[in-house]
Amino acid sequence: MPNASLRIAALIALACATGPVAAQPPGAPEEQRVLRLEWEQNFRRPKPVPAVPAPLRQMVSATSEWVTVTMGDGNPFRVGIGALTIDKLESFQNGRFIGFEISGNEEYGYILIDRMGRDHLIESHTGSRPSFAEDGRHFAAAEISESGFGNLNGVALWEVHPGAVKRIFYTDSVRAGFNWRAEAFRQATCVPITAVEEGWQPTAPDRWDAEVANAPRAWYELRWSAEDGLYFGRSTDAACFDDSSGS
Repeated sequence: MPNASLRIAALIALACATGPVAAQPPGAPEEQRVLRLEWEQNFRRPKPVPAVPAPLRQMVSATSEWVTVTMGDGNPFRVGIGALTIDKLESFQNGRFIGFEISGNEEYGYILIDRMGRDHLIESHTGSRPSFAEDGRHFAAAEISESGFGNLNGVALWEVHPGAVKRIFYTDSVRAGFNWRAEAFRQATCVPITAVEEGWQPTAPDRWDAEVANAPRAWYELRWSAEDGLYFGRSTDAACFDDSSGS
């Protein structure tokens, strides 16, 4: 089992994790228009309209200034994107969640919208594409950067309820690394988290994008149980299957 100090630290982090992220009120139309015009001035071209995949068009629409999501109660929820470029619009859990990547001036990350959220979580910054447990009861995400320009900058775990989502764990106390991500859940209550070790370099500077996807990765695991609480720490590529976690 994980050592006691790590287990206690994780339980403290669990207790202190911030609650659900309240939906931010969208900027006024004029504000988003100004931001879009600034974007076009900076890039010297019209700001593109995000592509909405055909299966999502009954739930999602987009302009160069807004993404509008139809919530479970039929009301629209708008996210202002006048200053942002978004990519890879997709849905999770049979359409309950809508997600997309965002990037802007010294800003990047991932936004996940819960279409069934009631007052609590409507919009959540997950930093990167989340990984969902097969039973849909939890999802995890990881995104950490030295610059701090991402919108999560840590490792987090959320619990899904019928009408809300609650973040139950967050930490930014991790070893150095980059290209963090939550891998596919291997058990309903255990998800591997991986990162490329600090110091890795491609064979040539122009090979970065081609080689980083297959670079050796450091393995962590995030697991929890009623008996042992919640644990996050270093592991092996057999994460969630053995008891080799170290400090």
